[in-house]
Amino acid sequence: MPFNYENSQLNIAASIGSAVAPIDGAESETLLEKADHAMYLVKRQRKQERGG
Repeated sequence: MPFNYENSQLNIAASIGSAVAPIDGAESETLLEKADHAMYLVKRQRKQERGG
């Protein structure tokens, strides 16, 4: 998504990982690890789609 800042156009993207209790775990640490893993999986897939 293009974003204009001080006469420059910046491309900004966001990545979010998710985990659902109790399916992905019950402890907060486990849920954070699962969400983090999900986020980086999508980031790798997105990078491969762009040819990087």
